[in-house]
Amino acid sequence: MNNTLRNHIKSVLKSTRTLKMPPDSTKIGKLDYPFTSEELEKAKHVLKQGKACGNATLNNEIISVFFELYPDIALTLFNSILDKNITIDE
Repeated sequence: MNNTLRNHIKSVLKSTRTLKMPPDSTKIGKLDYPFTSEELEKAKHVLKQGKACGNATLNNEIISVFFELYPDIALTLFNSILDKNITIDE
């Protein structure tokens, strides 16, 4: 890692800057709208074949087929996670 990048990462990690959060952070924001079938279709085509999605053992071909065969289940799953504000800690 070069020094410029190393210094930048150090400055970010040591930063005492705080971000102002809206008073009611439960309001729907720009990124909190429900997923649509159009977005699911776009996502299916973006997934590269032969690659795994993050730490999961499912490869992208399986995920693409799941999106194609069961789009309603995928949308329900994603929108439920969004509605319930579920996070996955690794």
